[in-house]
Amino acid sequence: MLSGAPSSGKSTVLDLVGRAGVATQEEQARLYFTEELRRLGSNGLTTIDPERFVRDIFQMNQQTHECVDRNEVVVFDRSLVDVVAFALLDGVPVDTMIPQCAHYRFALALIFDPVSAEDDDPVRYHPHDQRLQIEIACEKLYEALGARVVRVPVFTTTAQRAAMVLKEIERMPQLRRGGAAPLRKAKT
Repeated sequence: MLSGAPSSGKSTVLDLVGRAGVATQEEQARLYFTEELRRLGSNGLTTIDPERFVRDIFQMNQQTHECVDRNEVVVFDRSLVDVVAFALLDGVPVDTMIPQCAHYRFALALIFDPVSAEDDDPVRYHPHDQRLQIEIACEKLYEALGARVVRVPVFTTTAQRAAMVLKEIERMPQLRRGGAAPLRKAKT
């Protein structure tokens, strides 16, 4: 799982990890925002209702998680847990979401350190201080759900970050034993 502050390089690293032959899943919120930008224009993002947004993105993530082959390693750009972190920051109630997150266990959460305070990404609307709050919330939530959390620092090149991600994936005990993939359904 790639997580952390918005605009910290996760999607770029995800692309490199995918090119290395690892199955990947792009960020659902980015897909949602891209469609909303196309449909509503650049001013439309400010009119999105936060509760509707959180509900829609949470459902998109649930559907994506359910489609994953549990025997395959899949690296995600964000998950249900990240949606909860954004919801907390935006003041959206998360009471029903947290128990649903507990149905999933991520063996590894790679928390990306922010690249810079500057950003020209049209699908990101949180200022730098809020991005840091999201990063902290993501880290705490993944830890609470039992993931091994590893910080991914800013290196000289994106390729170095991707190499670190690939190395961490290879270190996963489940892979050494031939067991479960990074995302697995918890027993209920």
